[in-house]
Amino acid sequence: MPSGRGVVARFVSPRTWRVRWKLAAAVAVPTLLAAVLVVGTISRSLGDASDYARLSGLAQLERPTLELVHALQNERDLTAGHIAGRRTSGGKAVRTQRASADRLVAAYKQASGTIEAPFGTPLQTRLEEVADALDGLRQLRASVDAAGLTRGSVQAQYTDVISSLLNLGSGLTTEPGAQALAREIRSLDLISQAAEYTSQSRAELNAVFTSNTFLVGQFPEFAGAVARQEQTVEEFLSAASASQQAFYADRVKGAAVTRTKALENRAGELAGASRLGLKADEWYRSSSQKLQLMQEVEAHVLDALVSRSQDLQSRQQRAALFAAVQVLVMLALAAGISITVVRSLTMPLQRLRLSAMEIADRRLPEAVKRLRSAQVDDLSDLKAVPIDASSPDEIGEVARAVDALQQASLGLAKDQAALRRSVNAMFVNLSLRSQQLGSRLLRLVDGLEQKEVNPDQLESLFAIDHLVTRMLRNSESLLVLAGSQNKRAHSQALPLAQVLMAATSEVDHYTRIIIADFPDVTLTSESVIDVIHLLAELMENATAFSPPESNVIVRWYSSPQPAGLCIEITDHGSGMDAGRLDAANRRLATPPAIDPSSVRTMGLFVVSQLAARHGIGVWLAPSVHGGVTASVMIPVALLAGLPTATLSSGVGDGPAQQPVPLESPDTDAEGGTSAPEAAVGSDDYSTPSAVFGSVEDWRTHRRLVESMTTTDPDGEQ
Repeated sequence: MPSGRGVVARFVSPRTWRVRWKLAAAVAVPTLLAAVLVVGTISRSLGDASDYARLSGLAQLERPTLELVHALQNERDLTAGHIAGRRTSGGKAVRTQRASADRLVAAYKQASGTIEAPFGTPLQTRLEEVADALDGLRQLRASVDAAGLTRGSVQAQYTDVISSLLNLGSGLTTEPGAQALAREIRSLDLISQAAEYTSQSRAELNAVFTSNTFLVGQFPEFAGAVARQEQTVEEFLSAASASQQAFYADRVKGAAVTRTKALENRAGELAGASRLGLKADEWYRSSSQKLQLMQEVEAHVLDALVSRSQDLQSRQQRAALFAAVQVLVMLALAAGISITVVRSLTMPLQRLRLSAMEIADRRLPEAVKRLRSAQVDDLSDLKAVPIDASSPDEIGEVARAVDALQQASLGLAKDQAALRRSVNAMFVNLSLRSQQLGSRLLRLVDGLEQKEVNPDQLESLFAIDHLVTRMLRNSESLLVLAGSQNKRAHSQALPLAQVLMAATSEVDHYTRIIIADFPDVTLTSESVIDVIHLLAELMENATAFSPPESNVIVRWYSSPQPAGLCIEITDHGSGMDAGRLDAANRRLATPPAIDPSSVRTMGLFVVSQLAARHGIGVWLAPSVHGGVTASVMIPVALLAGLPTATLSSGVGDGPAQQPVPLESPDTDAEGGTSAPEAAVGSDDYSTPSAVFGSVEDWRTHRRLVESMTTTDPDGEQ
């Protein structure tokens, strides 16, 4: 029984708590402390700061917006005079102003693209209206150039575009947080409207003075624009601050303003005259100067709006930052309370995590990889390492469970390795026995062939000889599947031509294989057997997947980079789709571990393993004539007699000479043996000569095969 002090210590010490209590303590304490401060203060400050940041962005958007408004006002007023003058004057000025307006349209679109307008909000509606209006400018200008619209209709459409732009500024009052900027927004809207009415009166009188008379409906439009401008100016002066009123009074004065007013009055007095006699250019110049002065007031009011919005944004951001600092201080205090509890949880958990990852990511995959490898080695060095997490809580229990799982997994891997090693040993033993028996049978058949004179019997012996040779290759493939090295060996380097003949003799349909004449090179003795096996597998595959009446063509070329000799084996079959070709090339480039699928594609697996042993490159590619071309790059380290100049200069690229067929020997009428005629294939070759020109040549080749046999595992010869 633990003492009372021990029970208290066990309860107080976080190390002995269950995980759920540790998590509750680590989360509840700082959460409760932070919740007292966070409720409302930071959310309101951040919300206000976000609103003012949005307003600041919209206020700054007013700069390119108003610049575009001014450009469109000038374009509209110049266009009105151009139409009133029957399009005989002012065309160049209109085109110049259009180009200027287009540049400002691009600037506006770039600026408005940074504004976030949530779907369904009034701001999104206003932005879409502006976009639609600007998209219609091109059609409006085309109508002006084609004289498809009246002057009044043209002015009205320009005014609609300008109004949609001005609505962006007036619509700021509907945005969240705009109450603090209501006065500045109102003042900007009024001065912008006053400038627009001034521009409208400029357009009306520009058209009137150009045509030298008031047409029907023009005087009411002019008088209305002047009246609206004066009324809007009065409203602006009432809504503006004292400094803005003073700025307006100081700016909008002078000779241009006086002359504009005088021309307006004179136009009103001569409204009923048939000819006014007033100059349009003088009116446009003076009214433009007055409009420019009003636009300066407009820019002054806009600056005040932007400055005020930025100030409000900065103030709210500072308030939010201060509140956040307060919360951080309190959270730091809370962290000091919870850190002891959290450390008692995280430290053993971290050790458990690292140990489990080591087991899952390295130790067990390494054991499985070594188990799957053809060369299975001893797994006695793989031992379970206990996890250093001995706490009595759930983490300690999990650590001990992982230790048990690790021990069981490694034990299973070792058992599987031992079983795999035993199976491979049996596999190798049976394969070697099959090879030995096949070699004995091959020598027996060879002796019968030398004594036989009956052509029919000799042909049967040749078929048996060929079949046994293929059986020996299959036994060698089984050795490769078992991860064992080939027991056959050749004592010296062998000419490449004889290597190709040996590979061809192991193929079922060897009479369809046409091989080019090769340069005088030899293969190193240690690579002869494996290269013969590799080439035979590729030739077998080429004949198996091509029409029976077609030939399989073997060509060569030397390669400077990488240095070596490339052998190409081309069939005329249906070929492979891109997916299967890529998959096959991946298996050839990276020999896979042995698995059940390796037996189904034994030829490809064997080729990849044999190529990897000697650093030989093998890849498949579509043939230009249909079918597949298998390329075998034999490195220069395995060759002898290949001139260095050939490798460096690329001489010998492509087929060196006319390909010649490899045929099985037939017996002539007198009992001798001669090569049959060339097999008919899909390629046209002129008068190919037989590789085996006589019985002695063929027997020499058979003795070469016989010299590469091995001893059986029981020591029998």
